[in-house]
Amino acid sequence: MASMVIRTLVFVLWIISAGIHCAHSPTITDPPGEEILIDKGESIELTCKGDGPLDWYYPAAAKKKVSIKTFPGESKFQLKNAEFDDTGYYYCFKKNGTLDDDKMEKDSIYVYVEVFNNFQQEDDIVHGRRKSVSMC
Repeated sequence: MASMVIRTLVFVLWIISAGIHCAHSPTITDPPGEEILIDKGESIELTCKGDGPLDWYYPAAAKKKVSIKTFPGESKFQLKNAEFDDTGYYYCFKKNGTLDDDKMEKDSIYVYVEVFNNFQQEDDIVHGRRKSVSMC
């Protein structure tokens, strides 16, 4: 009798556990890390994995250069021909709220677009010394 109760209990617990699905928060898996540095003109692809429909939030300047492909459990974000104005946080989030919501399931990466001409160096020889001027 006790073995029948135990079998029934195990069976019920198995049925219940089979119906439980662990939700995975969005995670940017590629590239790894919290920030990335790219050069002006380069392209970047971000991959986000998670349950449910995924979407992206990114700097407004990037809007015309973005391509997003979504698959079940994964979303790929591509930015082409990056400019300095594309620098900022890129968020992958579950489409079930707003980014301002503290409970929103999201992940982010900071993309910094380096522009080598941010600084201009000017050499002058004044009384045998080199004069350097930096301009942003």
